[in-house]
Amino acid sequence: MTKTKRIMAGFMAAAMMIPLAACGGGETATGDVTKVTLWRTNGHDKEFVQRKIKEFNDTIGKDKGIEIEYVAKEGDIDQLIDVAYTSGQAPDLYTTYQLEARVQKGQIAAYNDIAGTEDIVKKYGANALEARHSYDGKIYMLPVTSCTYGLVYNKQMFVDAGIVDENGEAKPPVTWADVVEDAKLLTDVSKNQYGIIFPGKWDGWYMTDVNFSSSASTGIVDGYNPQTGKFDFEKQADVMDALLQIKRDGSCVPGTEGFDNDPARARFAQGNIGMKIAGSYDVGVFTTQFPAQIEWGVAPMPVLDENSLGMQYGSLDGLYAINSESVKRIGEDKLSEVLNYFASDEYLIDLYKEGLSIPCDYNLVKDVEVPDEMENWKTFASFTPFSQCPPLSIKTETGGEKTPDKLWLEIWNNEPSLDELRTILKEYQDKMNAGIEKYQELNPDYDPSPYIIEDWKLMR
Repeated sequence: MTKTKRIMAGFMAAAMMIPLAACGGGETATGDVTKVTLWRTNGHDKEFVQRKIKEFNDTIGKDKGIEIEYVAKEGDIDQLIDVAYTSGQAPDLYTTYQLEARVQKGQIAAYNDIAGTEDIVKKYGANALEARHSYDGKIYMLPVTSCTYGLVYNKQMFVDAGIVDENGEAKPPVTWADVVEDAKLLTDVSKNQYGIIFPGKWDGWYMTDVNFSSSASTGIVDGYNPQTGKFDFEKQADVMDALLQIKRDGSCVPGTEGFDNDPARARFAQGNIGMKIAGSYDVGVFTTQFPAQIEWGVAPMPVLDENSLGMQYGSLDGLYAINSESVKRIGEDKLSEVLNYFASDEYLIDLYKEGLSIPCDYNLVKDVEVPDEMENWKTFASFTPFSQCPPLSIKTETGGEKTPDKLWLEIWNNEPSLDELRTILKEYQDKMNAGIEKYQELNPDYDPSPYIIEDWKLMR
């Protein structure tokens, strides 16, 4: 496969790097070669991973007596792992979304306890978040890659509408007020042309277009302020109000409630749509899944006040949990060789070059040259310094209170005024905050302190 084809294949990213996979259980292969198994979901970077594992097996692995066995799994990875543990066939390295439970069961080992991983723990360990990557002071999934978010826009539509800079180039909006005004200027119903499209049928609509968007103004994600240990949805009201104003203006594609994210992305790629909230993985979508028939660009998430910029949301993806049973069977020296390979600068830079993942250490790639067709990928990566993954929120007992995404759908349908919005969200956050004490009463042994970080950075 040529480099260009690999790049295009890599661009099929529908999510950022989800760590590797395989099956087996650290069996010893023929001769003195030790097999290390990795399990992962059947991700967009499968071809890249296969190629890199072959390179490892043919070089480092051959020298050190290690063979990595990789198998991509379909279905719920944690269910598959649970079954594998009951039959004694659990993989040596894998991804899990049940880190806390697996630590408590003694199923996974800490990086801190694996000799030979000290350098990568020192480099990436500070990014580890409680229950996402670490537990009780130790790291179980080392965070190494990230995903960023922004506003994609149709350059020609902006130029045609006269929304340009001093050089006549398309000028994307900076604030939500700009988005509302630009959406009106870009809309021409007679041409079936609209300023923006919302994926109202998608279960991630609230998460991206409201929750992630508002973080660019406040640094607060999921309505949770890590500095105070309290919920705060105040500024989400202003973002919601902007979206509702766009709806009232008729500046978004009609029938929002019927659009899942894929049809919305396809419509943007076809043209006649001015803007859409998107993730860095959408570079691949607009390259191969729904090839863009337009010239498009990407800008940071819109903000409420250009003089007050929050740290906008970015994912932080962890590198493999380590089966605790594998440590003695395989040996720390061999496991650390494999882990160091997948966390190496060279591996992460190659992932970036092929449009697959952005290293959370942006310095690794900020000066890396990429082909012209990857310019938007490079721009998404440039958002890394002001994007961050938040801590998990403190636990709260709300007694069946609506989830924020369901509340947002009601708001979208009922179109309350800004004052009414503020009242709705104030009542919601009060219930969430009251639930914090209620949860503590019901679970007196629960320790909320890892989720309250007084010096957490909210603003850029």
